[in-house]
Amino acid sequence: MNWDVMDARNLYYRDAHFDVILDKSTIDAITRGKHPNLYAAMALNECQRILKPGGKFVCISHDDPDRREVHLRREHLNWRVKMLKMSRSEKEVDIYIYVCTRLIDESSELWDKKYEGVLVDLMKKEMKEDDIADII
Repeated sequence: MNWDVMDARNLYYRDAHFDVILDKSTIDAITRGKHPNLYAAMALNECQRILKPGGKFVCISHDDPDRREVHLRREHLNWRVKMLKMSRSEKEVDIYIYVCTRLIDESSELWDKKYEGVLVDLMKKEMKEDDIADII
């Protein structure tokens, strides 16, 4: 097993490289930092890009569906999302497992346009003009 460290918004793996990606609270951390919606959209787009068609992105999170699914179901993501809730006891925090299965791309150009539109909208909502240089 290799341990690679890189920016989740700009992964250096080739397209359609992995059968499975396991996320244990990475998206949770991103959504609590600077520009949470924008950076989550970028990271999830990268996960989709490096997954093989039919591959699974498994996100383990303490965030309930109201907080997590808004990111997993953005229009630029071409996958099916299923959620499993795990509760050990009433005193413990629930754990949610989101399994996103990448669908077969009909047109990468169509998905690129959707992704571009999502990014522009999120940049307008979350960023000041000076901040845009941070991601370009």
